Amino acid sequence: MNNMTEKEPNPDKRVKIFPLVEFSVSRRVSITMLILIVMVFGILSLTRLPLDMLPDITFPMVTVVTRYEGVAPEEIERMVTVPLEGVIASVNRVKKVSSQSLEGYSSISVEFEWGTDLDYAAQDIKDNIAQIKNFLPEGVKEPMVFKFSLSQMPVLMVGVTGIEDAYKLKKLLEDNVRERLQRLDGVAQVLVYG
Repeated sequence: MNNMTEKEPNPDKRVKIFPLVEFSVSRRVSITMLILIVMVFGILSLTRLPLDMLPDITFPMVTVVTRYEGVAPEEIERMVTVPLEGVIASVNRVKKVSSQSLEGYSSISVEFEWGTDLDYAAQDIKDNIAQIKNFLPEGVKEPMVFKFSLSQMPVLMVGVTGIEDAYKLKKLLEDNVRERLQRLDGVAQVLVYG
């Protein structure tokens, strides 16, 4: 018979399953100090963190608006929107170009990659448009380039109805209501649509 006995595990040589737990338990004072330091930095950061309801975020978007009065949307797209899209798409760091052609109106939205300097991007778009400006049809207004900003979004929009003649209603709002609203403190601009 074989006289082999099972080896019993040595109690001094414990298997280290969770070294981080063992370290934490054996060095309680160090871990407590580390937690206190993290808490102090967290509280300091929280008290100094600015809080804005509408933070100043500049989205990397530029819009090009071109007017061509009295022309159908199909013609606007063929003669204005498509040529402008071609030169706009060649600007550096363009992510996406989308357009909309309506009667007498072309709008092209250009989305850039995050981190793009919109001042330079808008200037590049203006320079590229200037290169083909003479090839656009006669009567096309100068394309306008706008940078998108949350600060330009309206804070309050009001719908007005009442008079059957829409032209008279718009004239009444432009002559009487808009001027009074613009005189109020804190009002930057009042636009009348319709």
